[in-house]
Amino acid sequence: MTLLLPAPADALAIPAQALLPDGERHVAYARDGDRFRAVRIPRVLGNDGVHAVVQAPALRPGMDVVTRGTVALKALLPAPAGAPAGGSAQ
Repeated sequence: MTLLLPAPADALAIPAQALLPDGERHVAYARDGDRFRAVRIPRVLGNDGVHAVVQAPALRPGMDVVTRGTVALKALLPAPAGAPAGGSAQ
């Protein structure tokens, strides 16, 4: 993938493994103290298989995101706030 334009100022690069499909959107799981929470990823601007450039207001630079065991974590945790039950599209 080649990104020719600068990414928006609020874009973050996260490991591509952190992204999980959730219907037509994506979620990632971020550490919140000693717990993890589902975070909606409203826009994926690019993904080269190693890093994904995303816009997600709930993520901040330096936050820990889950890169292994994400499918198991998704099965255990509730969907992000506002998402329909059953883990469907956001």
